[in-house]
Amino acid sequence: MVKKILLVLSLTLFAFAASIQDRVAHIVGSSTYNKNRAILNAVFMHTDKFRTPQGTIDTQKIVDVLKRLGMVKLRYPEVRTQSLEFIAYSHPGIFFYKVFDALSAAAVINYSIDRLVRNSDGYAIKVQFQAAYVPDPSTIVKVFQDAGLSVVDIVHNNRSWKYYINAINVHLHALEVDSQIQTGAMQKPVWVHAKGSISIHSLNGNHWSPAVFVYDKFLHPIKVIKKNETTKTLDIPLPKGDYYIKIADKFTIKNLRNGLQIVAR
Repeated sequence: MVKKILLVLSLTLFAFAASIQDRVAHIVGSSTYNKNRAILNAVFMHTDKFRTPQGTIDTQKIVDVLKRLGMVKLRYPEVRTQSLEFIAYSHPGIFFYKVFDALSAAAVINYSIDRLVRNSDGYAIKVQFQAAYVPDPSTIVKVFQDAGLSVVDIVHNNRSWKYYINAINVHLHALEVDSQIQTGAMQKPVWVHAKGSISIHSLNGNHWSPAVFVYDKFLHPIKVIKKNETTKTLDIPLPKGDYYIKIADKFTIKNLRNGLQIVAR
């Protein structure tokens, strides 16, 4: 536990202490950085422009500038084997969940998981894939930022990219169940955020066979509810707290074409 706390603290301090030039060198790789050191020193001379209001380095802004300079290559002349690795030291549930969101957003589809670590020292997942395109770092950074996860460093070495992630204000895009909500027609599973027990009502015209997944606020799984039979109302008793709940159909989302009504209890 002490080691884990120290690792989290070191990542947080790194986000404040790292220099802009160090971050630039990590992103473009040492060879490109050394060849273009004078240009990069001039472009990133005014370091305040590349820090957030909280004082941390704005990785998104740096990546966008490097792309405009042509120093982040987004395409190879032919298909090549590449790897992406994501490393974090807290909130493993939402971290792993957002990794797969980031891969999807960056159009990394046919990949194999080369390394998966989940223990007291931290959490990491490494994937390998073959493509002529390079997954856009801007896209990947945005996915994590939108969930309150900060990319505190990106290390690029040849065809390998490592993303170091720190949690700031973790959250998911989920519908808030304050009293009651109605989803409307569903084309994919819906996520909701609840503070306790809820009731889920299937609207007329549906043939809902529940597939419901309940997580705590860090996306640690709590319970799974699956039913083969068509269900009109499903009550989910929960103590007061913070919960993320994914609601789907066991067989096909088409069974929820008319949506759901979700009521806080």
